[in-house]
Amino acid sequence: MPRKEDSIPATLRAVSVLEALVAAERKESREAAARRGALGSAVLEKRDRYIAAQIARTLDPGETGLIFLGMLHSLVGRLPRDIEILR
Repeated sequence: MPRKEDSIPATLRAVSVLEALVAAERKESREAAARRGALGSAVLEKRDRYIAAQIARTLDPGETGLIFLGMLHSLVGRLPRDIEILR
């Protein structure tokens, strides 16, 4: 269940952009798909930064958190140094 701090509209926008990317690959030229790919990467990067900021803001010292991310997401290098990432 999403926490109060989660941004549902941002998640829905990211899903919408990624769905458009899939459709674009089928219909558009490689050049147009590359432009959309860059947009998708930017949205993914923004979402990853948002997730990392929420974790840093809400995870108190000594607490343990668990997060499941899609394979394109990465929080490596985006979290404070005192938060350890285990895979």
